[in-house]
Amino acid sequence: MRKAAHSEEQIIEAGKALAAEGREPNANAIRHQLGGGNAVRIRKVWEAFLVESGAHDEGQETTESKPLSDDRQIYRDVRHAEGLGARWDWLDEDFGDLSQTLLVEKFAKSVMSAFESKFSESLRELMLAQKDQYEKEIDSLKRALESEERETEGAYHGNRILSKRLDDAREAEATAEKKLKAALAEIKKLKAELSS
Repeated sequence: MRKAAHSEEQIIEAGKALAAEGREPNANAIRHQLGGGNAVRIRKVWEAFLVESGAHDEGQETTESKPLSDDRQIYRDVRHAEGLGARWDWLDEDFGDLSQTLLVEKFAKSVMSAFESKFSESLRELMLAQKDQYEKEIDSLKRALESEERETEGAYHGNRILSKRLDDAREAEATAEKKLKAALAEIKKLKAELSS
């Protein structure tokens, strides 16, 4: 944790010095008096001091109700303006830090958006390439299957033709055998008639 620039005692003493000069000891005026510091911490320390010392109302009466000379009034107005300037410097610093934070967040979001867009585009291209490859492989398998089916069908038809031819040959053989037997029987019969 970063060490505070000024101790609580230094903050309180600076506030007392401002009040003694007739100036309003607010956080920014004390911060300006100290030459820097965290205005939020200074305000908390000073308000805690006022509550503990019971001097909050008294300090207000001293700085608000007590009549001031023209010179002191002008001096107080100038110092108050300086305090406002310190407050604006502090706000400018905080807004500068906030602006830098917002710019960093915006840049990070734009980088993430560009990365997601590029990643989505690359993923889509990869999926399309894989889809084309799968479709080519499926078409190749379909053509190979159709070729096998044609060959099988051709072999089946060829087998049927061969089977029919074999049946025809067997039938022709049986017919020839019958004719041969009939011819042999006729020859035998003629021989018998000639020998008698």
